[in-house]
Amino acid sequence: MSMQDETDMVMEEALLATMELLNRESEESRAKQEQSPTLAAPDTARRPKIKTACKTCPNSMWFSSPEEVKCYCRIMHMISWSGKDSNLITMCDGNFLG
Repeated sequence: MSMQDETDMVMEEALLATMELLNRESEESRAKQEQSPTLAAPDTARRPKIKTACKTCPNSMWFSSPEEVKCYCRIMHMISWSGKDSNLITMCDGNFLG
């Protein structure tokens, strides 16, 4: 194996390792952004039990009071989730309207 081949192989391994690290950091960053800090704050019992479309939507606005947690949709102009209502939106195109 020539010196150039060895250099190419080392560079390719380093590139693959760097790409893997960047992908991992990107996934971790995405996971942190997926959930609203307001939604993450209350007890688990007060949050949606089933994954709602609003949970990860950038157009959702979560808010809470001592009595309940709610989500307001800035696209549909309505309360899209409430701890007291059984309205559960599991799919929505709001994520694509960013």
